[in-house]
Amino acid sequence: MKKTVTANISGIAFTLDEDAYTLLYSYLDDIASRLSNNNEGRETMEDIESRIAEHFRNNGASNIRVVNIELVQKVIALIGTPEIFGEKRAGGGYEKTEYTHTPPPYIPTPLIRKLLRDPRNRVVGGVCSGLAAYFSADTLLIRVLMFILIWGAGVGLLFYILLWIFVPKAKTAEDFAILDEMQRRRL
Repeated sequence: MKKTVTANISGIAFTLDEDAYTLLYSYLDDIASRLSNNNEGRETMEDIESRIAEHFRNNGASNIRVVNIELVQKVIALIGTPEIFGEKRAGGGYEKTEYTHTPPPYIPTPLIRKLLRDPRNRVVGGVCSGLAAYFSADTLLIRVLMFILIWGAGVGLLFYILLWIFVPKAKTAEDFAILDEMQRRRL
C-alpha cells in the first residue's frame, strides 16, 4: 500500500502516489532554483505546471486515477531536464511547504524515442525530418542519403512511400515534444 498526496497543479487537483509526488516536487524545485524570482520566472513556472497538468489530463489522470511515477517520468522526459533552464541560483527553489517528506534529488529519465513524421520541417511528407530526429542525425544528411537511395539504387522511392504510409504523423503536443527532445539531444 502506498500513500497518496493531493497536489494542485495549475489550478487542477491531482492525486499522486508518494514516489510520483516527491519526484515531481524535486524536478519543479530544481527548475525553480534556476529561474529568476521575478514575473518572468514565475510565468515560466506557471507555463511548466500548466503543461504538466495538460499531460496528466491527456493521459487520463483525474480524481479517480492516481498519477504514478512512470507518468511523471514520461512528462519530465517530454519537458526536458532542468539544465535547459540555466544554472542554479543560490537560495532558489520553491518555498517550504507543509509536506514533511524530503524529496529525493532529481534523476534524469531516459529519452522517449518514437519514430514520427515531422510536418513542421517537411519537404514532401516529413519522413526525412522524422528519421533525422529519431536517429539524432542532421536532417540534410538524411535527405541526401534518401536522394541517393532514390536515384542510385532505385529502391529509395518505395522505401520512402512505405515510411510515409506507415510512420504516423506527429499531431499532438506530446508528439511534438518528443520530436523536439530528440532533436535537442542531438545538439
